[in-house]
Amino acid sequence: MLEQLRLQLGGRHEEPKVAPEVKDVVVLVPGFLGFDHFGGFFYFADRVCGALRGALEVKLGRPGLVPVIPVTSRPTASLAECQASLIVFLKKVVQQFPSANLHLVGHSTGGVHAQLLTSARPQGKDRWDDEDLDPVSGWRPRIRSVVSLCAPHWGTYLAHSDLARLVGSGVEPGSVTAIPPLFNLLRLTVVESALSAFDLTFATVTELWGFFLDVGNNRKLIDALTPESMAEVRDRDRSAGPRHPARLRSFVTVANASDDSDPFFLDLHKRAANTASGAPSRIAAEAIRRLEDELRLHAQGGPPRPCRVIKFPDSPAGPISPSSNDGVVNTAHQLVDPGAPEELAAIVVADHADVIGHYDRWELRAARPGEEVRWSRFKRGLFRSGSRFRDEQFFELYAAIADELLPAMTAGAARSSAPPTDRADRADRARPAAPSAPPPAEG
Repeated sequence: MLEQLRLQLGGRHEEPKVAPEVKDVVVLVPGFLGFDHFGGFFYFADRVCGALRGALEVKLGRPGLVPVIPVTSRPTASLAECQASLIVFLKKVVQQFPSANLHLVGHSTGGVHAQLLTSARPQGKDRWDDEDLDPVSGWRPRIRSVVSLCAPHWGTYLAHSDLARLVGSGVEPGSVTAIPPLFNLLRLTVVESALSAFDLTFATVTELWGFFLDVGNNRKLIDALTPESMAEVRDRDRSAGPRHPARLRSFVTVANASDDSDPFFLDLHKRAANTASGAPSRIAAEAIRRLEDELRLHAQGGPPRPCRVIKFPDSPAGPISPSSNDGVVNTAHQLVDPGAPEELAAIVVADHADVIGHYDRWELRAARPGEEVRWSRFKRGLFRSGSRFRDEQFFELYAAIADELLPAMTAGAARSSAPPTDRADRADRARPAAPSAPPPAEG
């Protein structure tokens, strides 16, 4: 069903069926590079859609009626070009689900793209188009919530690194040192992930070739993600006027380098930690105080707090410093406004790929027809930071994301002003939910 829906939204069916009974649609926005999948390797691991959709449908009592759809954006294009591409997709979602509100969950740069859709001024233009703002047919009034997950709202020092220069400008004397980690990346994503799943087909190789050609021809996003450039984006966002009143929640990630870390993660972590490579952060000190206060209060115990701490029991969460990061994004740069009391939803001890399902885990496989189903295949994580993020933390994370989306969904269903006006009066379709349980942690 998900693949059919993706094809319809991609324009491969001339007359897609509309689903007027759907009240809320969750759109997963990918980060830097922006792909949906190559062969069997998905940006958002297959369990992300299932975990989030299942949690929402159980909490809302709407079995089968909360679509969670991954979107593809322009790889490494400018913020304005990525935003325009995302808007095209959202318009198709509105056409497909004419009664639905929109809820955006963005990972990494996808969180930046999602949040900037609520800005009073679009990227690269002076004002939003009238059709975007139309209260009945426009996509923008439908945005009810935005969740960002390890998003570089204030940039990342990794964008100043030799690895960024290699991707952005090709091989230069100063970027030669980035070639070894780039080979490690190819090893992890293509050889180990794709071959282990027997998904590296000719079509996959063709997709990869076309994708890297696009990256090579359009590298504007790398420059846009430096702390200096993102500070300018934040200044423009603030000066543009009041944002669209969507509920904003941010999940902040941190992963410490350790003896258990993969060499590729260590390479990235060291480069992201090099805060001397760019201008001092304007936001880091305030963000660090906020994060450290939350960690201290959690360590003291007491009643549950609005901000959660999600981690493997023995994994350290702090201390947080300007150099703390998840292997890609500096931890202190992941809040739009550290002073906003409700924005910080959780501190997650995980690396940049753990949180989208690419962590070390076992998969359920039956070797032959008729044999007992068992946990039979080990699936490597992408970065392997040593955070020890596993199934328990993954399902806790996506239950928390569902909890943060829930108030906007329940409030949105009651708003008579939301399009169309009969939406709040439409009864949910009664269909029993299939029982499910998360698989056991890696053992």
